[in-house]
Amino acid sequence: MEMKVLQCSFLSGIRLQKVEALLRILQPKVVLLPEELNPDRPSITNSFHYCVNETFCIYQARRTVQN
Repeated sequence: MEMKVLQCSFLSGIRLQKVEALLRILQPKVVLLPEELNPDRPSITNSFHYCVNETFCIYQARRTVQN
Protein backbone atom coordinates (compact mmCIF):
# COMPACT_ATOMS: atom_id res chain seq x y z
CA MET A 1 0.00 0.00 0.00
CA GLU A 2 1.30 3.43 -0.87
CA MET A 3 0.52 6.31 1.42
CA LYS A 4 1.36 9.96 1.11
CA VAL A 5 0.95 12.07 4.20
CA LEU A 6 1.04 15.83 4.27
CA GLN A 7 1.14 17.26 7.73
CA CYS A 8 0.33 20.92 8.08
CA SER A 9 0.59 22.87 11.26
CA PHE A 10 -1.40 26.07 11.43
CA LEU A 11 -0.79 29.00 13.71
CA SER A 12 -3.28 29.47 16.48
CA GLY A 13 -6.18 31.62 15.38
CA ILE A 14 -6.18 30.69 11.68
CA ARG A 15 -9.54 31.38 10.15
CA LEU A 16 -11.59 28.56 8.69
CA GLN A 17 -11.85 30.52 5.44
CA LYS A 18 -8.08 30.22 4.94
CA VAL A 19 -8.16 26.49 5.70
CA GLU A 20 -10.92 25.98 3.13
CA ALA A 21 -8.91 27.83 0.47
CA LEU A 22 -5.85 25.68 1.19
CA LEU A 23 -7.92 22.49 0.95
CA ARG A 24 -9.34 23.56 -2.42
CA ILE A 25 -5.80 23.92 -3.74
CA LEU A 26 -4.40 20.68 -2.27
CA GLN A 27 -7.55 18.56 -2.85
CA PRO A 28 -6.81 15.90 -0.22
CA LYS A 29 -8.88 12.71 -0.09
CA VAL A 30 -9.20 12.78 3.69
CA VAL A 31 -8.77 15.64 6.15
CA LEU A 32 -8.23 15.11 9.86
CA LEU A 33 -9.09 18.18 11.92
CA PRO A 34 -8.87 18.85 15.66
CA GLU A 35 -12.22 18.74 17.44
CA GLU A 36 -12.11 22.47 18.26
CA LEU A 37 -12.18 23.20 14.52
CA ASN A 38 -15.59 21.66 13.95
CA PRO A 39 -17.00 23.42 10.88
CA ASP A 40 -20.67 23.30 10.03
CA ARG A 41 -19.78 23.95 6.42
CA PRO A 42 -20.31 21.32 3.73
CA SER A 43 -17.33 22.64 1.73
CA ILE A 44 -14.90 20.52 3.75
CA THR A 45 -15.82 17.06 2.58
CA ASN A 46 -14.31 13.84 3.88
CA SER A 47 -13.22 15.53 7.07
CA PHE A 48 -12.93 13.76 10.39
CA HIS A 49 -12.36 15.23 13.81
CA TYR A 50 -10.03 13.89 16.45
CA CYS A 51 -9.65 14.44 20.17
CA VAL A 52 -6.30 14.88 21.86
CA ASN A 53 -5.02 11.68 23.53
CA GLU A 54 -7.63 9.50 21.81
CA THR A 55 -7.09 6.87 19.13
CA PHE A 56 -8.58 7.58 15.71
CA CYS A 57 -9.36 4.54 13.57
CA ILE A 58 -7.96 5.18 10.08
CA TYR A 59 -9.53 1.99 8.70
CA GLN A 60 -13.04 3.19 9.54
CA ALA A 61 -12.38 6.60 7.95
CA ARG A 62 -11.04 4.94 4.80
CA ARG A 63 -14.16 2.79 4.42
CA THR A 64 -16.36 5.87 4.81
CA VAL A 65 -14.48 7.73 2.06
CA GLN A 66 -14.55 4.79 -0.35
CA ASN A 67 -18.32 4.25 -0.06
